[in-house]
Amino acid sequence: MGRSLLPDTISSVPEFAVFETLCRQISNELPSDAILTHLYDTCPESVLDALMWENGMDGYAGSYFCNSPADKRRILKKASYLKDKRGKNIGIITALEVVAGIPDARVNDNLGGIIYNGLHLYNGTYTYNGYGWYDFEVQIPSAVYSTLTSGQLDDLTKLINKYKRTVCRLVDIVPY
Repeated sequence: MGRSLLPDTISSVPEFAVFETLCRQISNELPSDAILTHLYDTCPESVLDALMWENGMDGYAGSYFCNSPADKRRILKKASYLKDKRGKNIGIITALEVVAGIPDARVNDNLGGIIYNGLHLYNGTYTYNGYGWYDFEVQIPSAVYSTLTSGQLDDLTKLINKYKRTVCRLVDIVPY
């Protein structure tokens, strides 16, 4: 059965052993995401900031973009997915959609157009067509882009920098 959920002092009491068996059965039947979603939907507003911090969604990773408790709850429901995808292109795209409310964003990496041909040729620089292998840009729909102020673009840059790979460099946010 594995490690007991109960302290040693009461784990040998038959009534508590039955209780532990029921708890294990219930927790195995319910997915943890459903339990967390219920927790985020029903918890008091006063603990939402602490939950945002605990889940790594504070500051530009999430809470900065929240205007209401409903926004915090929505981000918290996606927190584990966002943390799992951090450092990947899909993490940037999902963060822009869930946190900043920008759907249909794209990540255009490999701006230099580097295609590895099996040779290790060094051309004197680490850039190709003006860009390094680590440079990327984010493309957002032009209808959304046209409504953004320079301050909002700076905020999006900070959000993207939270979810990008550490070694990569955001060159620009552009419309498409």
